[in-house]
Amino acid sequence: MPSARRAGSATALENRYTTGVGVGYLWIESDRTTFRTDGGFGWTREQPLIEQPGFKGRFGTANVAALYKQKIGASSLYTAELAGTQNLSSSEDWFGVLKQSLTVSLNKTLALKVGYDMAYRNQPNLIPVDVFDLSTPPVNLGQVSVEAKELDTLFTTSLVITF
Repeated sequence: MPSARRAGSATALENRYTTGVGVGYLWIESDRTTFRTDGGFGWTREQPLIEQPGFKGRFGTANVAALYKQKIGASSLYTAELAGTQNLSSSEDWFGVLKQSLTVSLNKTLALKVGYDMAYRNQPNLIPVDVFDLSTPPVNLGQVSVEAKELDTLFTTSLVITF
């Protein structure tokens, strides 16, 4: 793979620092429904686990986001957040995150929350993978670099306690 593809890639990072400015608009705000969108520009600094030749760890970004909340019945809340980021120094480098959750109140104090997050990066970084010889005892032969997956998913469950 050409190293130019790695300009500002994000998966498998040691650190990522971002800052930004933007504007937002609240389209709907009622007792049961909220819908908001945001847009702006930012600056990102990334430190990958494996830095490749030609890697650009500092770049400007264009950002868009939307938030939707909907009460379902008297005791449930569905939330969806969608955010996208475009690397301004490499038009092929972008990523997006979708976070969804459903919170169900069990009583005035306890609620159960389940969530499903998807983070997509069309140009993932490399990650270090240990290689072992499976003789007895196993011997670590070192590391190889493997491209991370483009899509990361996360399923969460939480018990929410309100005081």
